[in-house]
Amino acid sequence: MIIRALSALIYMGLLSMLSAHIFAADIFSDSFESTDMSATNSSGFKWAANNRTSVVTQDINDGPVAVYNNKPIYNIVSLTMPDGTPRNWTAKTGNYSLRFRYPANKTWTEQRFDLGKPLRELWIRYWLRVPTNFTYGAGSRRNNKFFAIWMDGYESKGDGSTVWLGMEPYNNTGATLGFTYSKGKYRGSEGYKQHTPFITTADRGRWMQIVLHLKVESSDGANDGIIQTYRRWAGESKFTKLHEMLNVPLRISGSGPDGFKKGYILGWANAPYQNDTEWLLDDFAISDSSPLAGLLGNFPKPPTNLSVQ
Repeated sequence: MIIRALSALIYMGLLSMLSAHIFAADIFSDSFESTDMSATNSSGFKWAANNRTSVVTQDINDGPVAVYNNKPIYNIVSLTMPDGTPRNWTAKTGNYSLRFRYPANKTWTEQRFDLGKPLRELWIRYWLRVPTNFTYGAGSRRNNKFFAIWMDGYESKGDGSTVWLGMEPYNNTGATLGFTYSKGKYRGSEGYKQHTPFITTADRGRWMQIVLHLKVESSDGANDGIIQTYRRWAGESKFTKLHEMLNVPLRISGSGPDGFKKGYILGWANAPYQNDTEWLLDDFAISDSSPLAGLLGNFPKPPTNLSVQ
């Protein structure tokens, strides 16, 4: 009986340690409950200036309110979009989220960030709400940036690599999601790869969680870098893998920084939206190891037939 009791205690201790490790893997997180862009960590993470982005909330009395755009504000906005679509800025968790506003026929909205300390491997995750009036835009160059991250310089300005996620049209009004990268040495990007059906107009207003895993090559020319992306819709119990490439030439510049350093969320729309369009982002986090098991609650099962006497 004593052995069974000790086994139970050991199991609970290991489970506690494992749970702590899963959540301790986060090296940065921001749910915007600070109502500003001041979140940081010991590595010096920082958000850049708002570029058509703002911290917003759905106030119980005033409705949709923007509370921060490069300074504290309190801007009450209309309950409807210009095209008549109802506007609701309810966050995924808590009370606040980050809004990305694309005015009709405008091409540039993004939120840049600096990791502070460069990382050779990282997992980035966040919740993103599909615009309530989402319809893919028109344009001769149809790709719209979704996410980008780089080392010493962006695309051909860098000796190190850049990685992008980008959307392209799907069935006219929807979008696929693909990825591309540069090989460094001041060269441009590859063509988008692994186009995957991503959003349709039926997804308007839905929250999805994106997870992006990146790892640089082990040495210059090894071509063993990693790009993986996952997505689950709110309410789903598992992630769907959207992309995977395990032999990517993700090069680190010989003069540094030693890994990925800066990036942006969303970005340039080569196919601008015909109507004002708003994305919401919440619970942005960066990990140095996989968060997938912890996100899904996949903890070890307890031993059976244990008793303490």
